[in-house]
Amino acid sequence: MKVLLPVIIITLLFTSCFKLENSAEGLHVDDIALADVDFKKSILTLGREGKDPITIEAESIKWFEDENRVIVGALTLKQSDSNGKVIIKGNAGSAKIDTKNMLVDLKDGVHLIKEDDNMEIEAESILLDTENSIVKSDGKVVIHLEEGYFEGSGLEANLNSMTLELKSIEKGAMYEK
Repeated sequence: MKVLLPVIIITLLFTSCFKLENSAEGLHVDDIALADVDFKKSILTLGREGKDPITIEAESIKWFEDENRVIVGALTLKQSDSNGKVIIKGNAGSAKIDTKNMLVDLKDGVHLIKEDDNMEIEAESILLDTENSIVKSDGKVVIHLEEGYFEGSGLEANLNSMTLELKSIEKGAMYEK
């Protein structure tokens, strides 16, 4: 019995670890175990010198410094200029951030608003290139503008020049002024 009990405990530990790795949705065991910093209900500011920073308020932030990556859950984001005027704001269910290249991969229901241009973008996922103010999405997107709205897929938008390109447009309308 003394020999059998350690064998059972080791078997249970191995089995539970294996199931955790295979049953976790959206997170991997290494994301949980190796985070350098793990915050709950925190604020993260992303920015480089000469660029307007992006502030992210999140339910959870896991920072992997050696990998230049941050995983964020249930977030709102806001980018303001040096005068405090909001440039972009939005929210998403989660995000993976490449801190080296300043890429924010927003997922799980994304809603972005560019206030100056009265533009809103809704998508399941969006890649935000913060260095170049480029927004990309391969999936379905809905874009609301002051002049109309569009639904389609394959978005690439430059938020500085306000150029939008959709690979396909499913429907849309222009409003009369």
